[in-house]
Amino acid sequence: MSRGGETSTRYRFVELTAGLDEIWCGDARAFLLAPSDAIPAIIEGRCPHRGGPLALGHYDCRDRQWRCPWHGQKHALPALQACALPAIRRGPHWLVAIEAAAPKDEAICLTRCTRALG
Repeated sequence: MSRGGETSTRYRFVELTAGLDEIWCGDARAFLLAPSDAIPAIIEGRCPHRGGPLALGHYDCRDRQWRCPWHGQKHALPALQACALPAIRRGPHWLVAIEAAAPKDEAICLTRCTRALG
């Protein structure tokens, strides 16, 4: 529904249960970034540089930056956390609001390969 010519954004609320750390919903992607030296957050899954899959990147604890797997673009952890998706943590579970382009977009929760983040 729109008011005054504005288009509204649709969100789908997804529960990311323990052991799952990536969400796909239509074209939207998000992932749980939980390095041992910072507060966990649900982060937009596409690199702002060229749209690479940030979820497949890696974290460098020395300079606290996340590196995109496509072009090696580095993203400072505070900058990523500042753009985190709306989410509520309940124990090991997360309730995440992710943009859904169409009402039929279903959310899929996945597990990435686990590796140490620190």
